Amino acid sequence: MISTTPYNFRHLITDYDVNSFFDVENFVCRFVEKTIVNAMRLISGMDDAPSKEERRNATITRSLSRFGIEWPTCGSITMHDALDSIENEMQAWNNSPELKDWMFSVEFMNLSAIDFTDLYSFEVIWSVPTPAYPEPQVTVSVFFTVAVDLNHPSHYPPDVTYFFESQQFVHRLNTIFQPKWLYDILDMKTMMFKSFTC
Repeated sequence: MISTTPYNFRHLITDYDVNSFFDVENFVCRFVEKTIVNAMRLISGMDDAPSKEERRNATITRSLSRFGIEWPTCGSITMHDALDSIENEMQAWNNSPELKDWMFSVEFMNLSAIDFTDLYSFEVIWSVPTPAYPEPQVTVSVFFTVAVDLNHPSHYPPDVTYFFESQQFVHRLNTIFQPKWLYDILDMKTMMFKSFTC
C-alpha cells in the first residue's frame, strides 16, 4: 500500500509520464513537435491580424492599480484617455462602502513638458452632498499627475501619482487607498468652516 503524505507524490505520476520525460531524446522530440504545432497555429491566425497601420493607431493599455483599471501606455495616451482612466479609478474608490454617499468630479488642469516628459495634471473634487446642503459647503481635492516619458518605449506604462490637498506625501496607484484620507481632510475643513461661521 502506498502511503499518502505531502512528500509522496510518486503514485500520482503515470508510467507514461515517467517514461516520456526521463528520456532526454524523447523530451526534445516532444518539445520540438509542440513548438512547431504552436508556431503553425500562430501563423494560421495571422491572416486575421490587423494591419500595421491599425496596430500603430490602436490604444494599448496596461493595468496599473490594484483595482485592475486599464491605463493607456506611453505610446498611445491622450488627455481624454487619461481622464477616462482617472474617472474609472475614482469610480473604483467610490465603490467602497465608506464612500457610497460621496460624489466626485474630474477636471483636466493643464499639460506641461519638462525635458522629454509630458505631464498631464488633473484635479478630482470629492464632496458629500446632503439633503440639507445639496451643494456641498466643503470639498476635498485630489491632484493627479500622469507623466509620459517620451524616452521610454511605447509599450511602457505612464507614471501616475496623486496627492491630497494640504498634504505633501505623493502616492502611486499601487498604494492601497484608504477612505480615511478623504475623511480626515473633510473633517478638518468642516471644523475650519464652522469656526468661521460661528
